[in-house]
Amino acid sequence: MLTLTPDELKNEEKRIAGLWLQDPKRPDMGEFIERHGSEEYRAYCRKVDAHIDEMERQGIMVG
Repeated sequence: MLTLTPDELKNEEKRIAGLWLQDPKRPDMGEFIERHGSEEYRAYCRKVDAHIDEMERQGIMVG
């Protein structure tokens, strides 16, 4: 089951989203996070992405 972003990463998530929205090219969000996110936030996003991939392999549609 997916959960909400942990409280300690919410400010980082808002910061990244704000930066992304200011970029007129709207780059791939995953690549953008890898370039601009903190190590902790990048690790969290990788974990969530891996979980989503696993659920989809099991036939569970996410998002």
